[in-house]
Amino acid sequence: MAGASILTCLLAYNIFMRNAYKKGLSDNLSQYVPIVLKNMKVLKLNHTYDVSFVYGPEYKVTVDRAYKDSLGVNYQGDTLSLDLNKAADVTIYLPTLPQIKVVTETKKRNRWNKAITINGRNFKNQTLDISFQEDGILNLSGVDFDAINISTPKKLFLEMGDINTKNLKIVGGKKSELTLNQCTILNNDIVLGDSSKIRTSQLVSGVVNKSLVKNN
Repeated sequence: MAGASILTCLLAYNIFMRNAYKKGLSDNLSQYVPIVLKNMKVLKLNHTYDVSFVYGPEYKVTVDRAYKDSLGVNYQGDTLSLDLNKAADVTIYLPTLPQIKVVTETKKRNRWNKAITINGRNFKNQTLDISFQEDGILNLSGVDFDAINISTPKKLFLEMGDINTKNLKIVGGKKSELTLNQCTILNNDIVLGDSSKIRTSQLVSGVVNKSLVKNN
């Protein structure tokens, strides 16, 4: 009888642990909730924390469940105003990149943990057009664009890695910092303010150096 009781206890414990694991897995999978968006040509983005853009078959944004009710979504024709000031862990999925206008105020931004990140080869043959109202903080990786247009009247902190593009146009203010690694750039037009820095490594094609930087 003692052996049967031990076996029963072990089976019960095994069932308990299995259910706990399933519940934990379910909770983890449901931590991020999707919010479906409409097609857009222009995206006005106001954010405080990091935001990632990723290719996807439909327009949607995923956010930590804790911040779901803090998103502000407002459409005016083909323009979407997306307020993410109170939301963290945000990812935006799109089949086609719209024109992106970042309207966040500088005082709400931080160079190290409030960047915009865009990655993914599936954006191939598209144009990235992004402008910042204030300081711009942008990370680009693993993308293949026909053209890249980036502009801000203030500081621009840009990191590009594993990038292919036919045309690169950048406008930034004083004390901007650009880092370009493993990039194929056929044509470039870079206009930066005084005391700006450019770091390059393993440029496959094209030449980007200080001699091509025009002060604005």
